Parts: sequence; C-alpha cells; structure tokens
Amino acid sequence: LTGHYMTVSTITGVLQIWDLSRREAKPHSKLKDLMEAIQDFGEVMTAVCNSKGSKVAFTAAASSLTPMPSVFIWFLDEDSIYSHHFNRPNEPLRFVVSMYWDSEEPRLLVCEAKRPTTQNNRRYSASTMTRNLTNTSPTTVLVSFLAVHDHGILLRDVMPMDDDFISLLNIDLPYF
Repeated sequence: LTGHYMTVSTITGVLQIWDLSRREAKPHSKLKDLMEAIQDFGEVMTAVCNSKGSKVAFTAAASSLTPMPSVFIWFLDEDSIYSHHFNRPNEPLRFVVSMYWDSEEPRLLVCEAKRPTTQNNRRYSASTMTRNLTNTSPTTVLVSFLAVHDHGILLRDVMPMDDDFISLLNIDLPYF
C-alpha cells in the first residue's frame, strides 16, 4: 500500500494496481501478465507502487522459485517493463532485500541489495584464503535509480553500507 494505491500480485503472475481513494476500490491499471513479459518467471516476491501510481517496482523468483538478482519496474503509461540486473561482470552477485520509492519524487527508487553470505567452513585451503582476502566488496549496498520514461532505469548512485547496517526502512529526500 502506497498512499492510496494498492499493488496486488497473484500466484499466476498477474499484477494490478488499485485506487483506494474513494469509497469503493477501483482498478488503477490494467492487468499485467508477468509470465509473458519476463523470461523464466516464477512468482512475484515483493512489489511496491510509487506515490503517483505510475510505476511499480518488483522483485521476482525464477520458475525454479530461486530469487532473481534483479529489480524490475513496470511503467504503467508505456505498459513496458525495464530491469536492472545485479549479476553484472566484475561485480558480486546481489539480491534485492528491500526497496522504497521516494514519498514525493515518483521517479526515485532506492533498493537495498545484499550479496549472499557463505557458511564458514573450518577447512581452509590456499585458494580459499586468497579468494576471501580479495573479496572485499561490502555485503550490503544501497542503490538508487531514476525511472525515466525516455531512458528506462538509470543507475544514480551505489552506496556501500557498513556490516553494522541492519536494514533500509524508508526513503525521503527533502530537496530533490
């Protein structure tokens, strides 16, 4: 629920936005079939609408029900879906664990992305020790995006977070 917009997704991969500003709920968008729009789609994991009800950011699982390392944004006006993948070359694999739209700026989205933690193994080899020493990327990063009609998703900033960081709660930029 964002403002008076409610995002609904079904187990069959259908996404829709509802307007709750009146006495009775009204559909704000048409139905979007994500099975047809996204390759290897399994289910929606999280979905959140922006403050104007014009875009929906969501994460999804693959057909094997493993999380996809991506964030997707559905532009309702264009009826198109754009994505940003967190498994690019020379970057560690990350998964989106939370995401928030700015309460005033409907184009600004911030995602909290974490790389999977590995279980500590008591057996260490020279290659394991070297790999652990070279893997100095932070566990958690905050990634901000601008969702723009002409250009899709624009990466704005990546902020590494300390290991003491717990979780992103919200986003609100006073003077954007």
